[in-house]
Amino acid sequence: KKLVQYCHNVFKSLGDYKRIVSPEDETQKLKMRRSVIATQNIKKGEIITIDKLGFKRPGNGIAPDKVDMIVGKKCKRDIDSDYMILESDVE
Repeated sequence: KKLVQYCHNVFKSLGDYKRIVSPEDETQKLKMRRSVIATQNIKKGEIITIDKLGFKRPGNGIAPDKVDMIVGKKCKRDIDSDYMILESDVE
């Protein structure tokens, strides 16, 4: 009987199967996300290639899974190395 009670206690301690993300976790998730950056200087009018791009935190720029939307596009202005690339930087 005690073994069954202990087993029930173990299942209760494991918690619910649903994962609830707190507002604090959502805020932290945004901070920990990465953004597309230039790994080398990119001149105005230059075509952006994948070898000129990298990914760093914080994640308030273009997400890495959206990198295809800027590869092959023309750069609107000079972008320095290690600078976050924004959608407004490409045409």
